[in-house]
Amino acid sequence: MRRSGPLRALLAPVIARHRVPLSLATLAMLGAGLAELFKPWPLKLALDLFLVPHRDAAPRLGPFAFLAHVREPVAVAAVAFALLAVTAAGGLCSFAQTLLLSRVAQQSILELRLRLFRHLERLSLAFHRARHSGELLVHLIGDLNVLNDFLVTQASSTLGRVMFLLGMVAVMAWMDPLLTAASLLFVPLLAFAVRRHVRIIREATRAQRRREGRIAAVAGESLQLIPVVQAFGAEEREAARLEREGAAFLAAGLRSSRAEALLQRAVELVAAAGTGLVLYLGVARVRAGSLSTGDLIVFVSYLRGLQRPLRDLAQSAQRYAKASTCARRVVQLLETRPDVVTRPGARRAPLLSGAVSFEHVSFDYGRGRPALADVSFTVEPGERVAVVGETGAGKTTLFALLGRFFDPRSGTVRIDGHDLRELELDGLRAQLSVVLQEAALFGTTIRENLLYGRPGASDAELWAALADAQAQEFVRALPEGLDTPLGERGATLSGGQRQRLAIARAMLRDGRLLLLDEPATGLDPATGRELKRALDRLTRDRTSFVIAHQLETVCAADRILVLDRGHLVGNGRHEEMLASAPVYRRLWESRAFVAAAGDGVAAAADLPAGVGR
Repeated sequence: MRRSGPLRALLAPVIARHRVPLSLATLAMLGAGLAELFKPWPLKLALDLFLVPHRDAAPRLGPFAFLAHVREPVAVAAVAFALLAVTAAGGLCSFAQTLLLSRVAQQSILELRLRLFRHLERLSLAFHRARHSGELLVHLIGDLNVLNDFLVTQASSTLGRVMFLLGMVAVMAWMDPLLTAASLLFVPLLAFAVRRHVRIIREATRAQRRREGRIAAVAGESLQLIPVVQAFGAEEREAARLEREGAAFLAAGLRSSRAEALLQRAVELVAAAGTGLVLYLGVARVRAGSLSTGDLIVFVSYLRGLQRPLRDLAQSAQRYAKASTCARRVVQLLETRPDVVTRPGARRAPLLSGAVSFEHVSFDYGRGRPALADVSFTVEPGERVAVVGETGAGKTTLFALLGRFFDPRSGTVRIDGHDLRELELDGLRAQLSVVLQEAALFGTTIRENLLYGRPGASDAELWAALADAQAQEFVRALPEGLDTPLGERGATLSGGQRQRLAIARAMLRDGRLLLLDEPATGLDPATGRELKRALDRLTRDRTSFVIAHQLETVCAADRILVLDRGHLVGNGRHEEMLASAPVYRRLWESRAFVAAAGDGVAAAADLPAGVGR
């Protein structure tokens, strides 16, 4: 891929959708360029007609020769008015160009940001587990802001500058080819300087963007874990981590700034050298009578005017180097394909009853050890299934395969006899409800969090779900009820309140398959009892899989799946597992399960002597 490829590939399809405003902006750009070309001419006319007149002035005036035959007061007034008209017309055209192109540029970046965000949302869990959210935010915000800056401040006027330069050279060549050649003598040197320094800027920008991603990752991680940082007194250690990344970012930024400053000075030096040579030759030609004073003023004015567009073009080259680096990073993200997609020819998922089967399913995360190995089992519709095992046994992986967040490396996961890979992904997940051990809430209102379960649900349905989840009372007590805004991840609520809202959301979802990561674990006894009653309502008449940490959950399950280092080593009811699954019996006897308040304590009291005590 050529260096200019990513930027064109990223922007061309978006900008193509704005042909009309771009066409109008191009016309405005042409008008502004012509106005810039005409600006020195009123001064030339004033010099050659009134201040330093020549007998043969008319032939030197080109299309304005008629002014030599007009009475002087009228001609002076015409020249003055021409200066005002040219400036006003150029200003109006420049204003229209800036407004039109700025709107197109910012609209294009907004569309790109939405496209990138939607793409990130669809990338698989494996991708998101391997990337820091801070780095992705740098792509989504920082990289696209660089592109926005390039489009709004540079790309929108670069074409106009190029057209102005070409027009200026054409007029200068028409007036005096020798002086024109002299003024362009140093341009190859400038082109060499631009090419060399742009390469340095591009490499430094690439390093800067990488380091910026690391800074965002370190800062984001530290702030998310601020209770841990403060509890261990690790504030200075985290600051030192950020300082190390910041030092590398600073070094790359200084390389880029040094190259930019050198390039600007090179432009000024080349422009000054060209102006000096033109002055030297021009004065000689004026004295020889082959050039008028007005012609020399126009040349010098053009050369002085040449400095700004040349400097701007050099700056555009710098920003282009940065923009192309950022565009390459964005394109690489957009070219990342999700591991889990709806396959061509997939069927819309029918209303599921919840019969689940794993057929010789194996899966690994590429770390050399299988997370699940040749797992097979069958679950009937409406069964409550407890999934138990030590840390790393494969419980979370089993959940991820059930929701098709991953596809098995081998074997098949079926619901109601359908291979999950043969169903449309959205239709499958629409019938899935998830309640995690740590409730995942958004920093919006309670209403918006609940509507994740079922968009479009009425207030009556929201309150009914809250009542079933034992959450109605505390929500009504809040100052704004359903419209109460929550802190980040629901931080303004207690743990039990967050879990009850998550259960209410799952009830609204009304999924036929429930995945529960024992959401009552770690809560106080009273809250645990309330949540248990809410979970009993949620799991009624639905197939549910629960990562079980509590004793009463295990005892009440219709089926227990025992996992050990990725292998299914037990499948049956509690009494059967105690008799036939050594791993389960070891977990039970080692108090791996917690006896919760209320029913759990009573259940523990009824166990045979020596079991679970």
